[in-house]
Amino acid sequence: MILDGGGREEHIFQISKYLVKKGHKVTIVSSDYTPTGEYIYKKRVDRIPEIKLVTLKGYLTRIPPGRIQIPDLIDFLLEYKADIIHAHGMGEQPAEDAFYASKIRSIPFVYTLHFAPYPVYAKLGENVANIWKVFQQYQTFNLLRGADKIIAVSPPEKEDIEKYTRYKGNNFEVIPNGIEPLSKKITPLLIKETYKKFNIPEGRKYVIFMGALTNPRKGAFEAIQAFRMAKQKIPDLHLILIGAWDTRLTLAIKTNLIHKVLEKLAKANHITVTGWVNEEDKYALLSGGSVFISPTSYEAFGIAICEALYNRLPVITTDVGGCRYLVRKNVDGILIKDSHDIESFAKAIEMLIKNPQKAKQMGLNGNHRVKHNFTWERTVEKLEKLYFKLLKK
Repeated sequence: MILDGGGREEHIFQISKYLVKKGHKVTIVSSDYTPTGEYIYKKRVDRIPEIKLVTLKGYLTRIPPGRIQIPDLIDFLLEYKADIIHAHGMGEQPAEDAFYASKIRSIPFVYTLHFAPYPVYAKLGENVANIWKVFQQYQTFNLLRGADKIIAVSPPEKEDIEKYTRYKGNNFEVIPNGIEPLSKKITPLLIKETYKKFNIPEGRKYVIFMGALTNPRKGAFEAIQAFRMAKQKIPDLHLILIGAWDTRLTLAIKTNLIHKVLEKLAKANHITVTGWVNEEDKYALLSGGSVFISPTSYEAFGIAICEALYNRLPVITTDVGGCRYLVRKNVDGILIKDSHDIESFAKAIEMLIKNPQKAKQMGLNGNHRVKHNFTWERTVEKLEKLYFKLLKK
């Protein structure tokens, strides 16, 4: 779903961009389905003529959180001249078809799952976790077994893939995601202008959440509730929600409740919902914040968390997956054991707001680590070496 999307689509866009900069030919093959009704990533891809974008008719299935079928994909891949097929997405029919096409054509198959363990999907409805258990232990297992290389975007993701799929092969490679530094400097004036653009009231302490607002895994509801609890102790708090409404999950648990709570908070001018924002606005919003909160159920890496750290924000997040890889406990932020522990998230907000020097130092620590370890340029350098190694075989 490269036309719009989240972390997976950001990953695909960035590696494609840096690969063409290195002189490689990249074709992105995607469905034409857009869960938000926008064309966010298509617009970004269209600005880079060296990237070829092919969209095929996609159909949304009834399996949450929005499994897509692309009937014509395997026919396309069997005819298209490619040296390597690199598939993205766990439990997806397009990844499976890409796998079969690579085997039929005898070209290397690279697989990046962007994994989430099947218990996480219990939030999406009755029996959904069991559906994804079957996908992970049969369909995904088969792809892992046959892949020339499996790319995990963090060491914890690799461990969780092994644990939940029961696959223990030696074809893994850990290549972390990254961030894209802005060429434009984020100044106090730019931050002020951006906050004014979104009608964010001045002189508050800003708690920021960034992610798909209707995806229960991302924890928007828990973030809102933690904010409400913390605001009882710190009246000048203001919550900024950055993210789009994903139509694949409009029937998901808590969505209607989120709408009701947001309406109430918006009327009291305690909250700002920005919707999707461009890169400059995103970095300006983050740079003006006080605390970043992410009560996620799971992240394979956590690009939003990485961007918050890069912009010197202390992060409060769940002690799972890529979150614990990015956020060192009490160094770059605070880790909470349970994503549903609203009280602990609220107390962490309160502690950081009341200890600005500690919060500032955490933000500086995170910024230093991200700048030196997590950039898309580094990611693609490692990926390019992997591709060349496979082609030599």
